[in-house]
Amino acid sequence: MSKILFLTLLTIAGCTQDFNKNTLYVHLGTEPPTLDPSRAESVVDIRILQNISEPILEYNEKLELKGAMAVNWNISEDGLTISFELNRNKVWSDGRPLTSENYLYGILRTLDPKVDSKLAYLLYPIKNAKAYKIGNIKEASAVGISAPNPHTLVVRLEEKSVDFIHAFASVITFPQRRDVVEKFGDRYGSEAHLTSSGPFTLDEWKHEKEIILSENKSYGGLPKPQVKRIIARMVPEGITALSLFETDKIDILEQIPLEGIRRLKDDPRMRVYPDFSTYFVGFNVRKKPFNDARVRKAFIMGIDRNNLDKILVGSQPIAYSFVPPGLKGFDDALGIKFNPDKARELLTSAGFPGGKDFPPVEIGFNSHERHQQIAEWLEQEWRKNLNVSVSLNSEEWKVYLTTLSLNPPHLYRFAWAAVFPDPLSMLLLWTKNNPNNYSGWYSPKYDFLISEISRTSDSAVRLERINEAQRLILENDPPFIPLYFYARHILVNPRVTGFKANGLGVLSYKYISLDDKVSK
Repeated sequence: MSKILFLTLLTIAGCTQDFNKNTLYVHLGTEPPTLDPSRAESVVDIRILQNISEPILEYNEKLELKGAMAVNWNISEDGLTISFELNRNKVWSDGRPLTSENYLYGILRTLDPKVDSKLAYLLYPIKNAKAYKIGNIKEASAVGISAPNPHTLVVRLEEKSVDFIHAFASVITFPQRRDVVEKFGDRYGSEAHLTSSGPFTLDEWKHEKEIILSENKSYGGLPKPQVKRIIARMVPEGITALSLFETDKIDILEQIPLEGIRRLKDDPRMRVYPDFSTYFVGFNVRKKPFNDARVRKAFIMGIDRNNLDKILVGSQPIAYSFVPPGLKGFDDALGIKFNPDKARELLTSAGFPGGKDFPPVEIGFNSHERHQQIAEWLEQEWRKNLNVSVSLNSEEWKVYLTTLSLNPPHLYRFAWAAVFPDPLSMLLLWTKNNPNNYSGWYSPKYDFLISEISRTSDSAVRLERINEAQRLILENDPPFIPLYFYARHILVNPRVTGFKANGLGVLSYKYISLDDKVSK
């Protein structure tokens, strides 16, 4: 047993008791950077928030929208106004009424220029939302959203947007309490003080160790939680987390190390789900030599992604497209393929014949076994095929996010997941005003295509624009290298019933129950 595993098991033993029939144990991976709905951006943030918040809309198993807080909604004939009728009987965990004012406040807070929200751009279809966010409009009352009464929310749009309705099933429109935000100020979202509107309450947050959720007995939605308590354990080491699953210390393990996928691929506890997300390496086009598209294309042509499958052990589909399988617009015929001879020609034309005089460059990534392996593989591919050297730098997740925001390296590992089941949710990443576009790349033509995709309801025209946008970022002027599409491998203890997952990464614990009569 490794020292890390021994210390982790010892820590967990001191944190909580062994399995019991009323407690679900899940693997959260890393520490959530925040549980502030307006600032949330990572999977770990959103996983917890999804289970302590009541969205306006939610998805069924076919990824069709249905009401959660909304009992009805209507889109005007011209597509510019959305009206929601909200449930009159739901309350917060402290018994206060859950009203349209809470949703209004949460949305406007996300748009507040003083709040650093990486997903606020998804609200920009709302009239004056962008102008308010960037400070051109000072009054929140000018934004096209209102709560005329406690049970009605009205949203007015700048222009017709065929996909914007999906925003009301995402974290950016979760309700927030003004009194709680103002009480805790800068500490809001960093401790276990959030009032819950969802099926579970946030009871404890033992930083870097675990988060404990409990059944919200005031929850007015359906179904009522069957599990009384959830313990989400933060174990960043994949091998350690797998050992905890196999020793019945974790019920649901989502981040399985490659060794585990290889060994347990036929195990009945292993489940595989589609995942609308893409793993890629971005170029910082503000730093030489990647300001030159020829160099970027050479680096893409200089890797043979078929060799990457040796690392992934067949667990994830290799990517050439950016839009993942399962979404309209997926097309793996797109993209730049392996061509080392052409890659060397491009490097020569850019002033680096045979890799001579190529400047020092760095690839950054957050600390994780798989990211390390992939970065090492990329460095070997570029050294072998292009005769260039690339240094590696790994950082803890929170530190890495800060690095990306302040000074991204020449090359950076990242992944992007669809927020809603539409290719636009992926393609928005590369627009000029997207704060998650760390590449510094911008194309007026691309932004125009994205606005066209958002406006048109003609499916044939829309697909044509999607393909055109993808060709631009994959072939003509690429700001990144797509490497693989995620497939979600999840280990589930047999005592867990009612487990559901979908391509958007939504995992709602309220559907789960535990049967300890089942053999583990």
